[in-house]
Amino acid sequence: MEDLLSIIQPKSVLDCAFGTGRWIPQYTKNEINVVGIDASADMLQQAQEKLKKFSSKEQIKFRLKQGNIFSPNKLSTPTPPDLGVCIRFLNWVDLSAAEKALCAIRSNNSLDTIVGASVIPSNTMPACRLVHKLGVKWANRKQGPKQYVHDESELIKIFERLGWIVSSKRLIVRRYSRTNYFYHLKHC
Repeated sequence: MEDLLSIIQPKSVLDCAFGTGRWIPQYTKNEINVVGIDASADMLQQAQEKLKKFSSKEQIKFRLKQGNIFSPNKLSTPTPPDLGVCIRFLNWVDLSAAEKALCAIRSNNSLDTIVGASVIPSNTMPACRLVHKLGVKWANRKQGPKQYVHDESELIKIFERLGWIVSSKRLIVRRYSRTNYFYHLKHC
């Protein structure tokens, strides 16, 4: 995330789903004004606690509010943010719901967007795709809420339908069941 922020150099960010504020240190370091939206009041409370570790000058740059990622009007900001951020949310929803969430984020007209997702890479051979799918089933059997690993080519089609191009992608982690990327998207 740090390298993408240094390349994009946003002054303002809309981060949805904000969660517990994982990126607070990076946003603070880069002096970014942030609107953080999450459906969970508990997660936002944890983010507020995390913010208390920073100076009041840094805290004032954050506005956290409860809202639904599927409602574009809940994601509205007074002016379009320089950057939209949606990390990990797509791992919890199917492709149809992912498209609705991305559509809502896209409606804010930020010039750049960073999306994080677990995918089966487009260039994966058929036998390896089977290993990925079995790995996901195994992982979902062992843990709590079901996680989704999307077909990368289908996810990129959604980006294109919404008027984005993939400017770059960063490999975050590669496991037997998934490959996680951060996609830097730009308006076409």
